[in-house]
Amino acid sequence: MTFQPCFRNAHAQTLVGSLVRALQKPIRGQTIFIETPDEDELPGLWCERPGPLVLVVVHGVGGNHTAREGVSLGRRWLWRGLGQVLLLSLRGAYSPPLRPRLYHGGCSEELDTVYAWARRRAPHSRVVMVGYSLGANIVVKWLAETGHNLDGLAGAVTVSNPWDLQACCEHLEGTWAGRLYRRGMLHTLRRRGLAAAARFPESLCSKSIRRSLTFRDYDNLVTARIHGFADAADYYQKSSSKQFLEGVRSHLVCLDALDDPFLPSGTLPTRAPGCVRFERPQHGGHLGFLGPWGRLWMEDFIVDCAARWY
Repeated sequence: MTFQPCFRNAHAQTLVGSLVRALQKPIRGQTIFIETPDEDELPGLWCERPGPLVLVVVHGVGGNHTAREGVSLGRRWLWRGLGQVLLLSLRGAYSPPLRPRLYHGGCSEELDTVYAWARRRAPHSRVVMVGYSLGANIVVKWLAETGHNLDGLAGAVTVSNPWDLQACCEHLEGTWAGRLYRRGMLHTLRRRGLAAAARFPESLCSKSIRRSLTFRDYDNLVTARIHGFADAADYYQKSSSKQFLEGVRSHLVCLDALDDPFLPSGTLPTRAPGCVRFERPQHGGHLGFLGPWGRLWMEDFIVDCAARWY
């Protein structure tokens, strides 16, 4: 399925793609709260439909279960009649957490909880895991850590994976366009960090969070502090999914545009097991992939991949 871009400019793909998906109507479903082993909860939207598969969508940095990419994919999935849909909010992404923890690029253990919940809720359907941006990094890490212990997993698709967290953070700081993207994402992260700090002032400092001007600042002050990393560099090194790719043993398709404005050159992995397939169009931006006349090619690509797995 060859991608024919509507725009060949990476920023146009990124920004217009986001705007087009924002026009999609919400999908109807049940708001659910998945209990975690430490008595926190992961909100989500569950759409019960007959079909052979369960779609689980893991959002990116500024998203949650209402994110436009997930909603757009969920609509296409339901229209194709593939089965149930679970749009997930990671910890602290939709509402303040009940424990002093927040989602980050290495929180793959949360997907153990989500996968087990989906298998209990739809025991006769196989799971398809889809990760967008930072969610893609989490999905790859989770696949490598679980190995062969996923008998109910049909496969996974990742889109616009940052792969090397430190390299991507430095890249976004190095260009004017990158700093614009970073500004919006960091605003959301700070807001969520402040909500957690209000609930857990003994673990997080609101004043320090307000002063964080870069991803590295935020990850030093928040991510590393409450998740046991020595500092931001330690977090990036231990959580970047590029190093975990060789451990993947499930069907995995990695969709990454070569002109993704979030990724520095040389970031994309070059080696992977035989169960992993790289799809790398020349154009597409970051979570863009708009085809002719604004066609949502990314959604069609993911659904077509999943349809081959049952």
